[in-house]
Amino acid sequence: MTRSHVYLDSKIRGAALQLVRYFDAGVFDRSSTVVMYRPYKESASFYEKLFDRSEIARMQLASLARIPSVDDSVVYYPFNAQSNCRIVAERGARHVFVTHGDSNKAASYKPIIRLYDYVVAAGMAGIDRYVQAGVFRREEAESGRVVRLGATFVGTSGYRPGVGGEPSCVLYAPTWEGGVESENYSSAARGQGLRFAAAHARAIGVRWLVVQPHPNLGHRLPVYRQTLYRQLRQLASEGFDIVLVDPQCSWRDRWTLGVSGGRKIEIVDAPPPFSVSRAFADLSAMETQLLNDGIEFRLFLQDMPSSVLSCPMLTSYYAAVGIFDWDDFRPSEPLCSGLRKQVRDYYISYSHIALASASPVERMRWLEAYVSKNEFWTA
Repeated sequence: MTRSHVYLDSKIRGAALQLVRYFDAGVFDRSSTVVMYRPYKESASFYEKLFDRSEIARMQLASLARIPSVDDSVVYYPFNAQSNCRIVAERGARHVFVTHGDSNKAASYKPIIRLYDYVVAAGMAGIDRYVQAGVFRREEAESGRVVRLGATFVGTSGYRPGVGGEPSCVLYAPTWEGGVESENYSSAARGQGLRFAAAHARAIGVRWLVVQPHPNLGHRLPVYRQTLYRQLRQLASEGFDIVLVDPQCSWRDRWTLGVSGGRKIEIVDAPPPFSVSRAFADLSAMETQLLNDGIEFRLFLQDMPSSVLSCPMLTSYYAAVGIFDWDDFRPSEPLCSGLRKQVRDYYISYSHIALASASPVERMRWLEAYVSKNEFWTA
């Protein structure tokens, strides 16, 4: 198999932005990968312009009754959607669920994931989530149906750890509110998360705040993004220098934020080359990115799934980095290096040791060859 497809069924613009990052990182090959996507009036024009600007081959699937041939190819699925079932029914291809970043969110281990021929996980933590949720049996998950590809799809935060004496910032990276309320892990609900991060910055004498919301923030509940922008204007008026990493920020929002009026808010599309003295995030893939990048962080965990804390190692880890209530403004010590390494190795590992030093391109070549042989299903 030499061709590959990526299937995308989402009305959310942020989904396409996340997908483009995989092409930019070399995970998906522009020369041999075609994006198949469902066109919706809310996003089709945006998708076309984005894919054109990013030089990504694509085709629109206006009707699921007429699916172009995907025989002898690998089809990758970064997001779950009901229509994925229709594409998976094309049995001339191999179908691989790659997720768009492992995390302890309930959406990361839904039963529908069993639908695919193969599933990519970042590490043993991903396998354990699937087993504990009853998605896979331990034997099948560890014998090749779930493939560990480390940081390939988790990616990097784009920041670096703070070093003594170097100008630094405090990073706040809230996740979005989820597709349904039961999957809402966002600290942006009533602005508590940003207030907490700003209070910490004041306490340690840092005037730079970098705020990077999830691309989908405000899709289901627009008040989340509105609240965030209102808080940013207030913090800028209080003397903070603020960088907003938000490619979704419209020209109207840029005007609302007062950028043209001289406020101290800079809006960028990608993480600036800042070092981070401390990051604050939610239960999301950002946790794994920060852990992998060696950045000190704390997580807002008011809605942590109880099953996660059944692991003694994670109980100790989350006791150190977790913020379980909004009055928990205690000074936090850096995470013990031994525990950090232990948790990192649990979250990020590879099915074969050689993959750890391989490039994203080389890992994807290996994955394509592996699923093409189809040894799990033919052994």
